[in-house]
Parts: sequence; C-alpha cells; structure tokens
Amino acid sequence: MGLYSLEKDEDFEKLKNEIERNSNVMEVSGSQDRLGERVYPEKVIVDGVEHDIQKITVAPNYVPTYGITLSEGRNFNTDLDAENQESVLVNEAFMHEMNWNGISNRQLKIGDQIFRVIGVVQDFHN
Repeated sequence: MGLYSLEKDEDFEKLKNEIERNSNVMEVSGSQDRLGERVYPEKVIVDGVEHDIQKITVAPNYVPTYGITLSEGRNFNTDLDAENQESVLVNEAFMHEMNWNGISNRQLKIGDQIFRVIGVVQDFHN
C-alpha cells in the first residue's frame, strides 16, 4: 500500500491510471483525508437538528478496497457519479447517535446540500 499527497483531483486520476497499468496492483482508491489520521469536523442537520460529526471524503471504491464492512445498505456505485455526489455512508455510531433503526428514507444536510443515506459501515475505529 502506498500513500501519496496530491493537490488536485486531476493529479489523482493521472496517478491512479498509471498505477492501474501495473498488473500486480489489485485496486486503487483515494480519499481527501487519511483514515485514522485526519478527519474533519462538519455540521450536519438531521430532522432539523444540527449535529457535529467527523467526515472523510472518499472515492466510490474506497470501502471495498480497504475491506471496510457494510452492516446495512450498499456502497457507492462506481458507474453513477451523479448519484455519488448526492449520497453518503454513515457508521454505526452515527446510527446510534441519531436513534435510527434503519436507513430507509434517511437524509441529512451538509451546508446547502441534502444527501441520501445509502449505507452503514461497521464501526472500525473507537
């Protein structure tokens, strides 16, 4: 596994394409933040109430590449970029904090944008 710091999304795509040419590489993914090192505070609104969370922005294939398990729902669809811009995954701790029993018809708002919750990842960092 390698970690590279890049300034622009276009740089990631170039690097990803180059790395994928190597037949020994199984998968390439990326995030705007380093899992376990940097996450950013964010305010979200759920049912009209503001909550403080920590977020990480990831590529659609990040979850399976890192072996993160979903406990409910599904991952992002790598073929539907527009859908991915309007969808989020939450973790089990978030579900518990919101007192949610499932993700059916669940949404949250970050800034001016409403996101549909499509999946729940198992908590992996306590």
